[in-house]
Amino acid sequence: MCAIYQLCLRIPLYYTILIAMDIPPNIKKEFFILTRLLLGEKPTNKISDNNLRKDYLFPLLAERVFDNPKILKVLKNKISSWLSQDNSEMLLSLAAYVYYLDCDFNKAKKYFLKAVEKNPQNLDNWLDLAICLHHCSPALHNLSKAILFDYDLFIEDFNKKRYKECSIEGLKRIQKRIIAQKIDYAHTFRSCIDKQILETYSKPKQHKTKTL
Repeated sequence: MCAIYQLCLRIPLYYTILIAMDIPPNIKKEFFILTRLLLGEKPTNKISDNNLRKDYLFPLLAERVFDNPKILKVLKNKISSWLSQDNSEMLLSLAAYVYYLDCDFNKAKKYFLKAVEKNPQNLDNWLDLAICLHHCSPALHNLSKAILFDYDLFIEDFNKKRYKECSIEGLKRIQKRIIAQKIDYAHTFRSCIDKQILETYSKPKQHKTKTL
């Protein structure tokens, strides 16, 4: 048995998340040697699944980097080469994670956007992007907050319009449409409530007569 997979047997089960067959074996091997984590296919966390998160590579990798910061430097040197061999959702996310952990939030944003573009159904991609946008620039705080609180509407609009590219400009257009929908809904709701209140107070009060 290959030595690297003998090591895999010693890893807790929750580390061995969906071994991917489409990621080149040399990338999986190099990543495992560096981090002792298995690189697998990124699970799609659909809203209907009611899961906060399905992909645990990000927090596990953050833990590794925290314990051994040198890992991050090696990963940064490797990631471009890996992306030239494979541009799957997982590799794009991995690139984003690496740059995020290195506090290069603009580069991380680039790859989080590509991950959303690759699989817009995956809630994990949207939430990772939203957190990253908050760190990029104060100008993106509103967009970050909008995605975090209305991720379902962003996902619905993105899939409905069938965007071929995920960009900040495109996300801001989605945000404007969502705001317009909310204003229209709020206006209709307030009008309905106001009408009910007016009808209630416009009715003449009926005074009860006391009988002796």
